[in-house]
Amino acid sequence: MRTLADNVKIYSLLEDIRKYLAGNIIVITAFRSSQLFDAVLSEKLKRYSKKIVGIDAANYEAQCRPEVLASCFRRTRQMVGSERELGVTFHVGEAFDALCSGLRAIDEAVRFMDLRRGDRLGHALALGIDVEAFQKAKRNMVSLSLQDHVDNLAWLYHIISHSGTDSDKRCLGYLHEEFHRNCSRLYDGIVLHAPHNGVVLGIPHISDYIDAWKLRGDDPKLYGNAAHLKIFTDNYNAFAFGKDHMLNRSDLEHRSAFENSKARLLYYYYLFSVKQYRNGEQLINLYLEQDYWLAVKAAQRLLREKVYELELAIETNPSSNRKISYVRHFMELPLLTFNRHHLHGIGRETENDLPVSINTDDCDIFQTDLANEYALVVAALQREGLDRQEIYDYIDYLRASSLLQAFPLP
Repeated sequence: MRTLADNVKIYSLLEDIRKYLAGNIIVITAFRSSQLFDAVLSEKLKRYSKKIVGIDAANYEAQCRPEVLASCFRRTRQMVGSERELGVTFHVGEAFDALCSGLRAIDEAVRFMDLRRGDRLGHALALGIDVEAFQKAKRNMVSLSLQDHVDNLAWLYHIISHSGTDSDKRCLGYLHEEFHRNCSRLYDGIVLHAPHNGVVLGIPHISDYIDAWKLRGDDPKLYGNAAHLKIFTDNYNAFAFGKDHMLNRSDLEHRSAFENSKARLLYYYYLFSVKQYRNGEQLINLYLEQDYWLAVKAAQRLLREKVYELELAIETNPSSNRKISYVRHFMELPLLTFNRHHLHGIGRETENDLPVSINTDDCDIFQTDLANEYALVVAALQREGLDRQEIYDYIDYLRASSLLQAFPLP
């Protein structure tokens, strides 16, 4: 039986604090062990909280989605937040087989980790690469797990039905049909049985599934006992008292999702059903229709608008992004999709320039430094024949923006 102890959905954080890097800033390394978090992190955070300016996490995205670290990030922010505001950055939307999986991961980071104005997204490649170019490079084919595909279909349906234009919503019928067809495979051989009242659900309705997805930012320990499924919907505040970091209460849609008993049941099975886990792990190869790609393109635009409205910054890493992604040329990297301020020579400036900075990612692995990363961007713009002063204005603008995005020192 798969348990919390050996499930990738374990929520934990931070074991080792390495002392005094430049400026007495502490770097905290992340691990997945709730015991280590409770026993080590709490004491060390109390001890070093005045020296911590921000927290970050980076991992192999397929096995460490934002939900894994969400409650720990929220708890850390609360603990340090008693002293001052803690900055948060999270590497996400960087490595993905399906573009929609990368986009959904970015939205999950924003939703589950309570990202706020001034927080940062590392890479966020999925938010800026050209959907049609990606579609062409993949020849309309995508390989991913069945669980991810069902999650992606539900997420596309949610973001487009919630925020899309009438034109965007033309694809909702297609998404609903595909969701139901693939959901029947995901729950094949599974009886969704609520222990406390004997209710048996059939194939989940997409609205219940979306509500269950919204609960993934919660700490699974709250759902480890089937009795927790029997929570009176009118007692949400009483149940949530003292569990601020364990429940994703900063999400305005959390309460309505939590009060949906079907959603709690679906989340319980997502966490603890061996059969669903095995069904969901099946690798599927899909030839995706044009309606799917139109939905992904709409969702990318809507998510970019959300990031802009929340005033989140994006850490771009030219060398790293080029080597990790399918993109071959620096001009095709998301940096210039996110922000083209001052660059009149490559088409109109972006309608909503996102706050961006140029970074190195791991300078040792990629054999680079910050000066080299700026130089690569300058060289790419020069090859396009842009005016030199225009380029310099753009680079100086990015430099100044980066300083504004830095987390303030204690």
